[in-house]
Amino acid sequence: MEKKIAIITGGAGFIGSHTAETLLRDGYITAICDINYEALMRVENELSKYGEVSVHRADIRIRDEVKRVVSDVYEKYGRIDLFVSVAGGSTREKMAYFCDQTAEVIDDNIQMNFFGALYFAHEISKIMAKQNFGKMVFVTSVLATNGQPGTVEYSASKGALVSMARALAQEMGEMGVTVNCVSPGLVQRDKRDVGATNFLGKNCSPYDIANAISFLASDKADFITGQNLIVDGGWGIGVHSCIKSYRQRFLDDLEKQKK
Repeated sequence: MEKKIAIITGGAGFIGSHTAETLLRDGYITAICDINYEALMRVENELSKYGEVSVHRADIRIRDEVKRVVSDVYEKYGRIDLFVSVAGGSTREKMAYFCDQTAEVIDDNIQMNFFGALYFAHEISKIMAKQNFGKMVFVTSVLATNGQPGTVEYSASKGALVSMARALAQEMGEMGVTVNCVSPGLVQRDKRDVGATNFLGKNCSPYDIANAISFLASDKADFITGQNLIVDGGWGIGVHSCIKSYRQRFLDDLEKQKK
């Protein structure tokens, strides 16, 4: 059987690289795109034992660079069976109430989390429409639908992805293409324990997210489109704020002034 071709953005990142490994094991040829060249080289070396990998350095916020990646992959393989949008970033280290957030953080979130995926979807939809087959999976977040104090710009960017995917699914369905989302909760990185953030009381592995993507990319999910698969151990049922409330910070400032 002819191997299928997948493009993964953010392929050198934490979730992206594990997704690439999973898809390689599924039999895909994977083209991984990332802005970090050194990380791309490292991941290519690690993943090449599982199958054929091609790497593409690009800033997904720049439309011409997105066009180049899609064109290079299509010209090399003559088809694109799967597009997985993982690239993005959170404001976890820069969480703040929206009225205090900087314009730079807001703009960067929207450009990275939404426009990058939008540009890729635009280019790849043209190819998949001609092929009359294909699958797209967008990695969003549980905060796309639940929100959380201190994450307005992040939640907005991820929520836009869900809405985009649902609208795109309606258009692409008549062309034999499915479009879905996977929304992770907190995923364990390094040795940090995040089991307390969900209702299963255990850590979410990047493979948990990769396996959800693998399912939506498989023939088993051929009749699933326009859906948002939440993989969070129930975290989104009752999200708790990770930062102090605005009132609490105000009271803390008053205490400091007294001292």
